[in-house]
Amino acid sequence: MITYTKTYIPTAGSTEIFATDLVYVKMLRVTRTGDNHDIFDYISSPVDATGYQVAYNKAAGSLGFDPNRPFETGEFVNVIYKR
Repeated sequence: MITYTKTYIPTAGSTEIFATDLVYVKMLRVTRTGDNHDIFDYISSPVDATGYQVAYNKAAGSLGFDPNRPFETGEFVNVIYKR
């Protein structure tokens, strides 16, 4: 497996990132504008993340953040994963 590091610039007002390169990978670390987030995986039943959590949907390649904390302009998400 190879380790990858990627930065995503989310749309302001959204709470999710969708990326085909994140489908079925081994997620190692996710940071939102420098703050580490705890990762939990799910495949079918969506679960909302809260606070400093991120919900990783392996099948869709999506990262869902706290719906009460939408992204603001200038925020970024760094992801480290293995494929």
